[in-house]
Amino acid sequence: MTMEKDVFLKVMSLKEVSQHTSPGDYWIVLFNKIYDVSEFIKEHPGGFDIILEYVGRDASLAFLGSGHSHDAFLLLENYCIGIIPKHERIPSLNQKIYDC
Repeated sequence: MTMEKDVFLKVMSLKEVSQHTSPGDYWIVLFNKIYDVSEFIKEHPGGFDIILEYVGRDASLAFLGSGHSHDAFLLLENYCIGIIPKHERIPSLNQKIYDC
């Protein structure tokens, strides 16, 4: 996702993200952005359970640690619905690994 698109993302708190943990309403945070993975969770190549473990919270380190491909980073753009407010962001995760 480009910086220009980031300007238009809705800012939502981690508290709000934490309220989206019900079947059909799964949100996660990756690299300070919020993703609605409600549909994708059914088709995740690594299985439903691994994403389910992180719904409602930040999954950035798990995502990085699992060795996702560049294509996985690009796929994220389809599910991005918001961004974490600046005061709640993890500074080291503001740097992009890939230019998505």
